[in-house]
Amino acid sequence: MFTSCRYPTISMVRPVLHMLLNTTLKVNEGDLKEIGMAKEVIAKVLSSTYSQNTQLSQEISTFLNIATFLDPRYKKLPFLSTQERSKVESNIIEEAKAILEKQIGERPCVEDFSVASDAPPSKKPHRESAGSATQENPLAAIFCQSDTDQSQEELHAQVVEELSNYKSQRVLGLNEDPLLWWSSHALLFPTLPKVLQKYWCVPATSVPCHRLLSSSGTVLCGKRNRIAPALVDHQVFLYENSRSYYEPEPCEDDLDNVWEGNCSLGPPVE
Repeated sequence: MFTSCRYPTISMVRPVLHMLLNTTLKVNEGDLKEIGMAKEVIAKVLSSTYSQNTQLSQEISTFLNIATFLDPRYKKLPFLSTQERSKVESNIIEEAKAILEKQIGERPCVEDFSVASDAPPSKKPHRESAGSATQENPLAAIFCQSDTDQSQEELHAQVVEELSNYKSQRVLGLNEDPLLWWSSHALLFPTLPKVLQKYWCVPATSVPCHRLLSSSGTVLCGKRNRIAPALVDHQVFLYENSRSYYEPEPCEDDLDNVWEGNCSLGPPVE
């Protein structure tokens, strides 16, 4: 209904919550008394659950806003004010800069892998420090920046440019898959997908966990109660990844035929 993905992403929580509180759960004049009371109770529970009265609630709200912004379907964030959208973008810029700084810090130093030589090291020309240069020329304090400041500005400019490029892309349709979109635009956005992984790894609902338990119960039944645990894990993995998005759950007799080699669970896993 809301997406073509098999499972909803965490980015759908805020849009769906906004829709429920502002449209679906609004009490209409033609509603029955019981229906109106039910809508009010549900809306009150949702509002109190996602309120921003505490520090934890504010952190959860910020988390959901960032996750929603990184979804190309909802990146406009129409339910937020201009100031709130700017805050979301600032948080993403800071996190992306931290990722780039970590990558730069983890790069191996070229000098550490240089081949040792018996020749004495050549004398390097004396280089004046930034402090002495500033003392001799007052203009250096204004126009001459250190390498650290210049590196920070370059990282900031790189992240801002990538974020602006992301905002300029067309808004994805609600029936399109955002994960496929990010996969096809990985070369265009080298840093934002790393921020995306931090937020979208959180499941939006517990439905996938319950479905996985249901699949495990279907695989491991009375007729197959002596399968090794490792083999059960492999069969459940193959079963879940070979099914199409909207393929119905097979019955136990169908699975018996699958394990006997009479039919297949679906398209082969690539």
